[in-house]
Amino acid sequence: MSEMRKRKYKSMEQRLQALERLDKGESVQSICKDLNVGKSTVNDWRRNRKSIEGFCTQIDTEKVLEKRCTLRKAKHELVEDALWLWFVQERRRGTPLSGPILKEKAMILHSKLQPEEAFVASDGWLSRWKKRHGVHFIGVCGEKLSANPTAATDFSARFLKIIDDENFCPEQIYNIDETGLSFKLLPRKTFATPQETSAPGFKTSKDRITVALCSNASGTHKLPLFVIGKAAKPRAFKNINMDALPVYYRSQKSAWMDTYLFREWFVCEFVPKVKKHLAKSKLPAKALLLLDNAPTHDEHLQCDDEKEIKLLFLPPNVTSLQQPMDQGVIECFKRKYRRKLLSEVLSKLETDDSLDLTKVLKSVNMKDVVYMSAKAYDEIPPSTFVKSWKKLWPNIEDSVDQNNTTADEPNNILDGEPDDNAALLHDLQQLPNCGPIVEEDVLEWINMEKELDNEVLNDDEIVECVIRQDNEMNNDADGAEIEEEDEENKMSHAEGKAALQLAATYIEQQKEATAVDVIFIKKWREFAHKKSLETKIQKKVTDYFKC
Repeated sequence: MSEMRKRKYKSMEQRLQALERLDKGESVQSICKDLNVGKSTVNDWRRNRKSIEGFCTQIDTEKVLEKRCTLRKAKHELVEDALWLWFVQERRRGTPLSGPILKEKAMILHSKLQPEEAFVASDGWLSRWKKRHGVHFIGVCGEKLSANPTAATDFSARFLKIIDDENFCPEQIYNIDETGLSFKLLPRKTFATPQETSAPGFKTSKDRITVALCSNASGTHKLPLFVIGKAAKPRAFKNINMDALPVYYRSQKSAWMDTYLFREWFVCEFVPKVKKHLAKSKLPAKALLLLDNAPTHDEHLQCDDEKEIKLLFLPPNVTSLQQPMDQGVIECFKRKYRRKLLSEVLSKLETDDSLDLTKVLKSVNMKDVVYMSAKAYDEIPPSTFVKSWKKLWPNIEDSVDQNNTTADEPNNILDGEPDDNAALLHDLQQLPNCGPIVEEDVLEWINMEKELDNEVLNDDEIVECVIRQDNEMNNDADGAEIEEEDEENKMSHAEGKAALQLAATYIEQQKEATAVDVIFIKKWREFAHKKSLETKIQKKVTDYFKC
């Protein structure tokens, strides 16, 4: 009797990677050989693609995808999601939490979400919940801490002693901070009907992503933005090499930072890029990363083999006073992003008269957001980052090469004042059919984002948010873009060659063009030409074997 063949289980991460390889043109045979599975298995993944991608967008962390081999969900998934939303919110506010408090809150949320089902928030359940969400320690005691200027002065002295003892220079000291980005948010007056602005602020969360900014104190090394969206691979990324994106993109079903994502970023992105920059700058291979004490920032992150990369956590009662990225950098980034969003909206309205503002905003996809964000971040000058450290490091400018940070840079970038507001006001006034826009509306627009960041949801709002999110996930595998879109056909090499030829002709005719610009575009035109020839040769060989 023949031996029964063993079933080979592959993780959700491996299945997603296989689907991406198929998108890039790799053959089924090649993937089967690499993963040691049969053709029928890969074909099953392809047939069940929507289910696989839909399930993966609902996984809490990408780390789970490495081990998960089935599509089964947690029994009380909505309760777990609601508790996590509440937990992150309360930790950001500095609320003291403990195991018993979390179990009691879980029971309250369950009574609102699934009262007909039996549920016990046992110690074992809490332990599994903590493991799934990467919560290493819960036992914060004492009173809620408010900003303390005296504690800030003490921490500044401690910080200055560390950099003096370790002989760190501004190029070796980094800060990272996360913020929510409502990537379609416009002032209320820009809409023609009041119904479009009647929804409470938290309902716009489906159009929010998390963006983490990280740079050294001299502003000479800005790591790519760390962008966290809901979808593992949004529709807008179809046929796109995600490794070539201008940001470090990852997914989490609520578009939140979590412990596993942060650890992955630190190990795979931060450490290698910092070491490379320091080597290029001929500086000692050591660095200091300053970060707040958010629950997603693992205090056990530092590894024994990375002793040259040190971590320093801001005390919770000084973060708002001394976190460098909060001293104007994030606001500067969001102002620049808003200008790019307005420019994109105006461009689409001018191109197609049949579109209105609502339709244009719906057409803004994750690819648009990623590139607008990267461009906005790239435009922040080094001097903005230097100034942001002054509350913590008053004499930082004495340690920075001013020739590399201040040339040709406006003085008002950090504060984003009159000229910045005037530019935003001018762009807003170009929008058709909107109410009269004045500078106060621009300031309200800016503060709307801050209000959303600081918004506190009560239990009923958390329940409503979780239910809506679950419905969106069930109705749309993308988890972020609700409207159905026609799948874009992948551009052929011949089409790419023709488009690049047209682009090369245009660039050559512009007086602003440089030799580097022309050479660059022609290089890609030759690449497309070569690929087009290879495709024709392969097609002829295939035709030869046809009967």
